[in-house]
Amino acid sequence: MFLPEVPSWVNVLDTPPGLYEAYNSPFKDRKGKHRRWLMVLRRLFWTPVCRILAKGNINLSRQLRWKYCYKKAIPSLTGTYDSAVAYIDGEVLYYIIDKVNAKRKIGRICNDYTESGWDPVFDKSYYASLDGIISVSESSAIIFCEVFPFMREKCRVIHNLISPSDLRKRAEEFVPDEMKNDVPSILSIGRLSRQKGYDMALEAMSFLKKKGIEFRYYIMGTGEDEKSLKQQRDDLNLDEEVIFLGRKMNPYPYIKAADIILQSSRWEGKSNVLDEAKVLCKPIIATAYPTVGDQIHGEEGLIVDLSSQGIAGGLEEMLNQSDLREKYAKYLSSCQLGNCELLYEYIHIIDGSLSSSGSV
Repeated sequence: MFLPEVPSWVNVLDTPPGLYEAYNSPFKDRKGKHRRWLMVLRRLFWTPVCRILAKGNINLSRQLRWKYCYKKAIPSLTGTYDSAVAYIDGEVLYYIIDKVNAKRKIGRICNDYTESGWDPVFDKSYYASLDGIISVSESSAIIFCEVFPFMREKCRVIHNLISPSDLRKRAEEFVPDEMKNDVPSILSIGRLSRQKGYDMALEAMSFLKKKGIEFRYYIMGTGEDEKSLKQQRDDLNLDEEVIFLGRKMNPYPYIKAADIILQSSRWEGKSNVLDEAKVLCKPIIATAYPTVGDQIHGEEGLIVDLSSQGIAGGLEEMLNQSDLREKYAKYLSSCQLGNCELLYEYIHIIDGSLSSSGSV
C-alpha cells in the first residue's frame, strides 16, 4: 500500500523473469513477459524432491531447493549497488548474498530464529557474509546471537518504524462493511501459516460458541494454510462467527473497527500488528510466545497460555468485561507511541556511517 508513495526519483526494479518464475505460479504467465520453461521444469522437479529430502521440514526443503536448483538456475541481478538489504531471512537472504553485486550487505531478523525451521548449518556461511544485521527486538537478537555467536559484533537492534499520525490518518479512510454488526469483533492479522496459530484460535472460538458467547472473529491475510483453516472453520461449525477477509491494502480501518486484537502466534520477533493496535488504542490478547514480553507488559492487554484453552479463557474474560477493555484502551491512549527518529539509524547502518556493533 506504500508503493504509490515512493518518490518518482526512486528506481523501482521489476522482478527479473528468472526470479519471478521461481516463486510464482508455474501455470500463469506474467502479463507481457516471456516465460522460460526450463526454469518451470526445474522447479516442478526439485520442489517435491527437496520436500522428500527434508522429511517434512518446509523451510529446510526451501534451503535444499536453493542449494541444488535456484542458486544455479536464477540469474544474478544486473547492476552494482552500494548496499543491498535482505528484509527477511531465508531465500531473500540467499538471493542477496549469491545473486546481488553490492559493496555492503545487510540482513534483518524479524522472528525467533530457533522456531523458524531454518537449518543453522546451512545459514551459517550466509550470515557470515553480511556486513551487518538488524534485529527488530532485543529478545530476537539475543536468540539469534546464541545460535550464531560470531554475529554479536555485527548485530544491532532497531525496532520497526511506527508513525502514529500516518497510521491514524489511514485508519479514517473508510469504515469496513464486513465489520458493521452489533456483536463484539475480534481481529487477527498475519500470514495464514502455522506460525500465527490460527488453528488454536479457531478451536478457541469453538469453545466460546459452545458457551453461548456472541462474537465475530475476523482473520486478515493469505498463506499456505488458507484451505486447511477454512476447512477447520467449517468442521467446527463456525461459518457465521469466523470471517476470512483475505489481503487488504489498508488494514488500519479494520483495526480501528475491532473491539479486540488477537495475536495467537506460536513465535514472533516483534509484531507490527501489536504496535499498530497500540497506536489505535485497541485491547490486545497475545499468546505467551518467547518474545511477547518485548511488546506486552500487562497494561496493554492480556498474555495467555499458548494453547486454544488459554486463548479462549482470555477472550471470554475480555468479552465479558467491557470495563476491562476500556481500561486497556485508556492506558494506550495515554502512551506516547511512535519512533520515526529510528529512520536515521536504519539509514546509517545501511550506508555504513553508523557502526553495526551492538551490545547483544
